[in-house]
Amino acid sequence: MLGHRIMGSYLWMKHTGKKVKKDRKLKLPLEIVPAFHEYVEQYAVAETLFPFTPRLLRYIITSIAEKAGIQKKVSPQILRDTFAVRSLKRGEGIENVLRKIGLRESTWEDAKEKYLKLAMGGI
Repeated sequence: MLGHRIMGSYLWMKHTGKKVKKDRKLKLPLEIVPAFHEYVEQYAVAETLFPFTPRLLRYIITSIAEKAGIQKKVSPQILRDTFAVRSLKRGEGIENVLRKIGLRESTWEDAKEKYLKLAMGGI
């Protein structure tokens, strides 16, 4: 189960069960907040913000990539990696990028090495 709550310009994503360590406080751009409130109202969101399984998300992403004519494999992880590498290439700090992609600080050392190598070698 995934809960949510808007606090100013932050969205608090709350997990239960085995995923409780994945709780996140995400900073939202101020222009997103009204659209988020509209989404919550329109879809009568009470607990689950986006009621999609990982499998359904993979299917949706693959389908969109095919419709866009993308020949390469596309997955949530590849999109995450691409976002991180492009952010680093634009000069954004590694810690800020790792926060944006929702990594816990305890996993940062391995992720720093991975993303910095990818950014230097290119995608």
